[in-house]
Amino acid sequence: MRAPARHPAVNAEIRAAALSYEERCPGLGARFVEEVQSVVRAIGNAPLRYAVRFADVRRANLTRFPFAVWFVEAEGAVYVLGVLHHKRDYRPVLERRHPME
Repeated sequence: MRAPARHPAVNAEIRAAALSYEERCPGLGARFVEEVQSVVRAIGNAPLRYAVRFADVRRANLTRFPFAVWFVEAEGAVYVLGVLHHKRDYRPVLERRHPME
């Protein structure tokens, strides 16, 4: 399967979180980015493995960080809507970004 496409805001979310982790502990930001990339690759390989959380939006949790990769899958294509902290009110953000809306 092709690499998942991303909403334009996703890269900024990843950078902001990585910078925050890097300020706390040098090297932690890079580990965050690596884990996000690993999860996005896993999503690309098997998107239906992850549960639907609402409508057709699915979530893949990061293991070492309190973040999730939110995405939709349709007709073999995957679109990442956000990389959001677990405490963030995700639903309004993701509904605004949904490509099918």
